[in-house]
Amino acid sequence: MTPTDFMRSFISQSWLEDEIEGSIRQLAGTESQTTQTGGETAEGKEEEVNKNVTPEEAFKAVTVEGPELLNQMHTSAMTYPNTYDKFLNNMDMNRIPHLYCFDHSRVELAPQDGKDDFYNASWVDGYSKKSAYIFAQAPFNDHTEYVFWRMVSERKPSMILVFGDIDEKQKRKAPYDISDRGFEKSFLHEFGAKSLEECELKAKICRKFWPEKGSKKDFPALSIQASDDHSETHMKTFNLTVTEKKQDHQTVLMHFYEWADASKLPEYMLDMRASIKLQYIRSSKKTGVCIGPIMLVCATGVEKCAIYATIDIIVSRITEEHRVGFKETMSAIKMQRFGCFRTVGPYSTACEMLMKFAVTTGVVHDAAIGEKPKPQKSIVGKGPKSGFITKKKPSGK
Repeated sequence: MTPTDFMRSFISQSWLEDEIEGSIRQLAGTESQTTQTGGETAEGKEEEVNKNVTPEEAFKAVTVEGPELLNQMHTSAMTYPNTYDKFLNNMDMNRIPHLYCFDHSRVELAPQDGKDDFYNASWVDGYSKKSAYIFAQAPFNDHTEYVFWRMVSERKPSMILVFGDIDEKQKRKAPYDISDRGFEKSFLHEFGAKSLEECELKAKICRKFWPEKGSKKDFPALSIQASDDHSETHMKTFNLTVTEKKQDHQTVLMHFYEWADASKLPEYMLDMRASIKLQYIRSSKKTGVCIGPIMLVCATGVEKCAIYATIDIIVSRITEEHRVGFKETMSAIKMQRFGCFRTVGPYSTACEMLMKFAVTTGVVHDAAIGEKPKPQKSIVGKGPKSGFITKKKPSGK
């Protein structure tokens, strides 16, 4: 690597690599593996290459290429800026205060009545389509429910997939102020948890935010009506009509209510995907149907959404290319939605599930199957005592 190449790549990649490297190595089981060339790890080689570039050489590269190199570095660094200012400025819209929403990939809404353009949702790329998914936090009060359906009306998703059971006991009784000294204790008590990570895993959809068959939900200049429903094993499907300014849009909501525990993947995961694909094909043949992205919704808008999207993307890649691309898929999703892949457990199960799919479809020969890996412990670190970003209250002086 030349000094110029190093300078170009370092700023844009270093923060991202630091964040995903540990999770990917542990998931792939390569943390202590060595290469076939003398037992030296790839990580060690990269460090050695970087150490070969002295500060003098790096500065010389900037001097020689001047503004052109600096402009390229700036563009690269700003491609995925690690900021979440809109999230911090709209804390009342976030159910889990430490699961940030990146600015660069968030779903922006049209400002309305002086209200902000924020909802806790992110664009995520699919297998062959940019922004194929929207990962969205489930609404948890009247205001977030209204803004959620505003987002649906604007983005016109072809399907809304809701993962998880509903537990109204988790309904928030009153708004929290994270600047209050007792906020963290109250927040942990809401989920019956001892840590922030445990809150993520225990979070459930705390209200049914869509109408039942034959009923309607009304909001200012916006209504949602369920004209039909269909129950199957593990799920229930609703045909919805979203009306705004006398314009109707048709979409489908599928609720997979038995997927309660984010740390345990349902055995019927691939059947779930097949049912979704069939419903997508049927719905696309109807007139007036939405043709936008697929909206994935769970309590946090993170864990279950990421698991389903990962399996959906990889199965598509296995089918089309006869390759898996687990690392590439994880990296792409993690860049666009904060908080994904914080624990190894569910994805180890996903690996096993995808291996079964690859073998049964003839993509992978049985000779390629090795011993089943031992289960690994969670890699979520303890971190600081509090993971919340708080703002000091004005002194009033």
